[in-house]
Amino acid sequence: MAPVFVAALLITTLVVLAASLVLGQVVCRDPWFLFRRRPRNVVAWILTALVGLTYLDAAWNSTGHVTCDFASQWLMGRMFFVGRAHDLYLVLPQKEVLSQGYRDGDLAKMVRDILQKGRREIADDEVEGPLYPPTHGLVMMPFSMLEPRAAHAVLTLIYVALVFLCGLMIRDITQGRVQAGEAALVCMVFPNFAGGIVLGQNSSLTLTIVTAGWWLWSRRQPGLAGLVWGLLAYKPVFAVALLWLPAVLLSVRFFAGMIASGAAFVAATLPFTGFAAWLRWFEVGRHAAELYERDANWVWMSRDLIGLPRRQLWDWEHLRPHLELITAQRPFDFDAMQQVQNGPWQTAFGVGLWLSVIVITIGFWFFLLRQDLVHKISSEAEVFGPRPAFLLFGALLTTYHFMHYDLQPMALPMCLLLAHLGRMSRLAGGLLIAVNVGLVYCHMDLSLGHGSVRIPFETLLLLGVWLWSGGLALQEAVLAEPRSAPARGEEASALTEGALPAKRSAESGTFSGCSTSERINGQSD
Repeated sequence: MAPVFVAALLITTLVVLAASLVLGQVVCRDPWFLFRRRPRNVVAWILTALVGLTYLDAAWNSTGHVTCDFASQWLMGRMFFVGRAHDLYLVLPQKEVLSQGYRDGDLAKMVRDILQKGRREIADDEVEGPLYPPTHGLVMMPFSMLEPRAAHAVLTLIYVALVFLCGLMIRDITQGRVQAGEAALVCMVFPNFAGGIVLGQNSSLTLTIVTAGWWLWSRRQPGLAGLVWGLLAYKPVFAVALLWLPAVLLSVRFFAGMIASGAAFVAATLPFTGFAAWLRWFEVGRHAAELYERDANWVWMSRDLIGLPRRQLWDWEHLRPHLELITAQRPFDFDAMQQVQNGPWQTAFGVGLWLSVIVITIGFWFFLLRQDLVHKISSEAEVFGPRPAFLLFGALLTTYHFMHYDLQPMALPMCLLLAHLGRMSRLAGGLLIAVNVGLVYCHMDLSLGHGSVRIPFETLLLLGVWLWSGGLALQEAVLAEPRSAPARGEEASALTEGALPAKRSAESGTFSGCSTSERINGQSD
């Protein structure tokens, strides 16, 4: 054994022993020490750092760069970098560009997975390729200057770092009720960030964009919030899912900023791609939508609402093997446990569920506004708490098609709901903690064996949390003390003196009047 290793081991042992002695002394004096605010945040930061380093180690020691998930993104960026973006989604040019980063068997695998998509042969002049739009190629161009393994390593490092940025923004949004370390830890262990990191997927980038937009909204910057959310044009299914949310918030500037930013992002690709590449991308998207309906792997790995009834799962005959797998009574069997049903009934049920979430979310939100219940609850619920959590869960759950690694953006509404934990009953708080523990177990299971193609527990849990957050918002509104209406003369006097209670602005969707801290501390008039 090398002397240097022995010395390092000895020093590490002494440090651990010293830390244990100090911590033990503190805990003996105060048994609840680790549950107090500051120590809890420190522990969360340490856990988040350790988990992030574990993910990076797994990603850097894997062959994640040799997967269609990452290679398709690298290919798009490389097409921009070498000046061939106008040939995007044409088979032969994409084969030639793929050969710049992949060789031999790896190249054949990438051509089969990205371009053939299960077909035995594909002509060089056919239209096929990555599912991402050209906007994503513009994002990936700087990283595709590197060879695939190096690009994968750099991107995974950035994706892990973005989680810490999200933690800081969530702390600001929730006014410290969820601390930065705690928020980062929730985002880090949310399904299925670990798998996404290994595959080089971009769920934390989507989470960062959504969080940054909501952070700007909480700071009364609706125009800037819209400009940030418009960047979701790199992944349009999320942009479309969130597009109606600024309209529900009654913010013209939020909505206009999102449209303007998305349009500018698309326009920025045109000098590289022209219009033809965009038309070809729509054709690729149509092919993918057809494949989503019948491909067993895509159906079972997805977590969207439309795909739920397409699993051959919802009768006892097909549910039983999955339950036996969970209880370790049988091994995984693709033929028995990954079947797809895609008849008119399944399509109608999936679309009906998807529309129901949209209609219920919007209808419930406007019900609160129409009843003026929004003014009877605490002002901070405008940006965190059950109401915005319900709204964001509803919007993100209506994303058209997404895989298990795209669940991470829903960590934002979960943190907004956790910020309300101190105002919940013990039973409700315990239930919310239990749901989060369940999601952590789901995250762990997704990384093992055939976890991504089992019963979609994550979708079912998040649907339940969405409904529950709506119920909490309604309960909070109904149980709030009604305000006494001022007399006509008093109202006129208040208008003159500027002492009316804060009113919601239809333009910005925020409150005018006293500051947030003053309202929370009960210092406003």
